[in-house]
Amino acid sequence: MVRRNSAGWNSRQRIPRRLGRVTPARKPRLTRFCSGFLPAPVMITAKRYFVQGRVQGVGFRFFVEDVASGLGLKGFVRNLSDGRVEVYAVGEESVLDRLRDQLQVGPRSSRVEQVVEMAAEVVHSKTFCIERSL
Repeated sequence: MVRRNSAGWNSRQRIPRRLGRVTPARKPRLTRFCSGFLPAPVMITAKRYFVQGRVQGVGFRFFVEDVASGLGLKGFVRNLSDGRVEVYAVGEESVLDRLRDQLQVGPRSSRVEQVVEMAAEVVHSKTFCIERSL
């Protein structure tokens, strides 16, 4: 026995009681955007940054991880044996530009002398993390 609510609808299949036939409820149709066009596809790019200056031992990697995660980027940051910090980030071009601006500033205790930017091959990862030093 099927119960009916006060509006006359079948509570299991959501059809009006007056139709008398039992059919499953329809799924809602997907609608297009107001303009009728889908948004432009997002171009995902990857960049590798080498940061020079007083950037090791001052919390620079933790700063980069916090900024990049906040921007929604994927990749890693690690110390290099020559005193630089390497940052690999995957995301939209405009977001990568914002990361570069933050890398030039750095945390309060650091002193960034130079940021070298290079194009890189896209390697997908799940998060932005700190990797072991080289």
